[in-house]
Amino acid sequence: GFSFHDDYEAFHDILIDYQWDMCQIQLNILDVEHQAGLKGLRLAGSLGIPVVIMEGLLGGSLVNAPEQVQALYDAFPIKRSSVEWAFRWLCNMEEVACVLSGVSSIEQTMDNLRIFDTVEVGCMSEEELALIDKVRQAYEARRKIGCTGCAYCMPCPGGVDIPGVFKLWNERFKLNRPLAGNQPYADMKTEGKTVDHCLDCGACEEVCPQHLPIREKLRCANEDMDG
Repeated sequence: GFSFHDDYEAFHDILIDYQWDMCQIQLNILDVEHQAGLKGLRLAGSLGIPVVIMEGLLGGSLVNAPEQVQALYDAFPIKRSSVEWAFRWLCNMEEVACVLSGVSSIEQTMDNLRIFDTVEVGCMSEEELALIDKVRQAYEARRKIGCTGCAYCMPCPGGVDIPGVFKLWNERFKLNRPLAGNQPYADMKTEGKTVDHCLDCGACEEVCPQHLPIREKLRCANEDMDG
């Protein structure tokens, strides 16, 4: 078997090149198109290859839902924690053979055992699946900028990692993570990849397919995350 951390095209080529006994991919309610994604899960299922799921809670980021997301959970007639919703969504799919879950206490272990004792393929109704779609949309609405990561703006003459900065900025707002003083952004500053090194030349904005105000948004990102 193999554990996978690349894009769908690579996953497809690896999967069809050998008679695998299993594979392991990252999948959760948000990362449906990230790496192998749902498309990769379906492909493995069509080939009869069991799939082990990692990052079902996105490194724990899905545990404490932002206010807008929690309001959707709270308004639904069936009351479940964000953890249970995330795990049920995964276990609802027949291609999923096993879900990995990192825990840091016996209480979390017992809660996981309770959840997995109550789930099976097809355990979610259409209404429940629609809820998860709304949850995903609510998370995406928290993005700070519509950068697609196409990197047409790169290389930056000043060395700024424009897509990298925007990706980190979006993720931290979307997932309600602490902003100021976060280490990944501090590392980018040390490496000279943040707005501090912007030449204000505007070359990035001339080629951006989304016509984003990149220089302005880089300064906003820096103000939010520079702690």
